[in-house]
Parts: sequence; structure tokens; C-alpha cells
Amino acid sequence: MPADTYPKFRAAAVQAASVFLDRDATIEKTEQLVEQAAASGVDLVVFPESFIPTFPVWNLIYAPIDQHDFTRRLFDNAITIPSPQYAKLAQIAKSNNVFLSVGITEKSNISMGAMWNTNLLFDRQGNLLNRHRKLVP
Repeated sequence: MPADTYPKFRAAAVQAASVFLDRDATIEKTEQLVEQAAASGVDLVVFPESFIPTFPVWNLIYAPIDQHDFTRRLFDNAITIPSPQYAKLAQIAKSNNVFLSVGITEKSNISMGAMWNTNLLFDRQGNLLNRHRKLVP
């Protein structure tokens, strides 16, 4: 009995630091890293949780009373969907002809009361395939 065959693909797991609490600079860095990965022939480029604008590691270090400035900067640099920053991520996937999985901090125009650790998955044409939200307490 013949074995099942499956399509092959190459993936790149990016291990890089964000530009700390700078959404636009981190998106530019994302673009450079995706271009580098695409040039090596990968099909899927994966970034860490909350890569844009940064993972809120201060939650593990500082008391809640000492986190306000960091949290405000995180909110100011978070991404709304849709937005020019969101469109730029879609364009990065499309112009590099890759599937792009990127972790962002997402915010809403409706309320400052919630942010999400969101994973966005774009296809090769820059279409959003999936958006998974995890509440940031």
C-alpha cells in the first residue's frame, strides 16, 4: 500500500527583538526580516507573540502600580484593524509572496479598556486568513 504524500514547504521562525515600543520601526524591521527569509526560498514566515510593538515583559517584573507608563506606550503603539499598519503587514506578505504569521498587540477604536495579543495569518496575496485574539489583562 503506497504511503500518503503531502506538499512540502519551508518555514522560517524569526527570533529577533522588536524595536521596543515603536510600532512603525518594528514593522519596518519585520519587512526587512521577511524579505531576507523570502530570498532564501521560504513559504511561511512566523514571528513571535506580540512582536509588534513588543511583548509586555514588564508585567512579569514590575508591580501593577509601576506599569502605567509602559502600558500607555503599549496602547499608543498597538495596531487597530483596519489601519495603515495593518495594510502594511498585508502588503509585506503579498510583495514577498509568503504566508506571514505575525504577533501584534491589537487595540480597538471603541475603547481604551482592552488590548489583545493577536496573531495575524496572511496568505501569499496579503489576504487575512485568520485572526486569533488573546486578552491582555
